[in-house]
Amino acid sequence: MGVSSFGVHTAMESFITVPPQIAEALSVWRDVAPSREEVLTDGLGFLKMKARQYGLA
Repeated sequence: MGVSSFGVHTAMESFITVPPQIAEALSVWRDVAPSREEVLTDGLGFLKMKARQYGLA
């Protein structure tokens, strides 16, 4: 993140409910998490940790 061209704004999208056609194209064959909230909560914590690690927060 620190050496990339990303600015201070980061977005996260949850692919928790994926239509079969898109799931096949993305090679998603199982649920990634029990809920969208879990993906976003865990993902937000991960992004915050990485932002601190690279001096972006």
